[in-house]
Parts: sequence; structure tokens; C-alpha cells
Amino acid sequence: MSIPDTLPAGRYYLVVGLYDANGRGERAKLIGFPTDGNRYAVGWINVERKDGAVSNITLEPLDWDETELYERLLPPKEPVQFWMCRTNGAFQMQFEGAGKPITVIPLPDEPATEIIMSFVSNIKAVKAVDETGKVLRDVPFTYGLDGYSVFTTQSGEFAYKIVW
Repeated sequence: MSIPDTLPAGRYYLVVGLYDANGRGERAKLIGFPTDGNRYAVGWINVERKDGAVSNITLEPLDWDETELYERLLPPKEPVQFWMCRTNGAFQMQFEGAGKPITVIPLPDEPATEIIMSFVSNIKAVKAVDETGKVLRDVPFTYGLDGYSVFTTQSGEFAYKIVW
């Protein structure tokens, strides 16, 4: 890493990113805490100057509690209950109004995830759709013993329309 001669002394926030090997100009997604554009916080660089020149550079790494960090980065082993859903993945849910389909949008690159919903007990169909809304496949679903509706997403599918 080079430091410009004109850089004033001070403390600078350091973020890094890795570009893909295919040369598309996209940053690779890494494990960690991304900032905008898949850049990842590393720490602070302290730049000292003397007689008009950079005299010392030190890195002050971010002080992460590694145990907490790894727990936050690993998906939960057991499904987590939130609102009226249980899952060990992450998704956004969009409601279009009474009697209209509910759209479930997993996070990009999310692995296959089971989604358990308690508020929709009369599902007629679950459809995997692409970004334009084109149906890709019918998704099998079941009703659990506890009255919940259950279906599993697949990695790479954009969203799911739940018809009820």
C-alpha cells in the first residue's frame, strides 16, 4: 500500500475489498462486516509526518470480540422465531394486500433455507420467481403438525410468491 506524499497526518479508517478474478469489476463477497460496495472494515491507519514527509505509519486493528464475531457470522443451527415466522436464514417479506400473494425474497446468495410461517395456513401454491416475476417452478410445501406452513428455498432463486 502506498501513502500519497500529500496525505496529512491523522487517523484514517481502513477498508478493503477484493475484486473477482473474472475482471468484471465486482468486489467479492467475504465473511465479515461489509460497508458499502462489499468493502470490509479492517481498522485505523495512523499517519505521522515530520519535516514535510510521512515518518511513521501504524495499523490499529478493529477490536472485535472474536467469539462474538464468529457467532454472528455463522447461521443459527436451530430456526429463530421472529414475528410469525421461523427460519435459520434471512429474507424480506412483502405484503400486497388481503387475498393477494405474499412475496418472500431471500438475501442474495443465501443457501437453501426452510421457512416456517404461522400466519398463512391456507396456502394454495408457492411459486419460485425470477427478478421479472416469471415463474421458475412450483415449490413443494407442507402444513406442519403445529399448523404452520413450511417450504424450502433454493440458493439462486430470486423470490417466492405465496398464493393463498
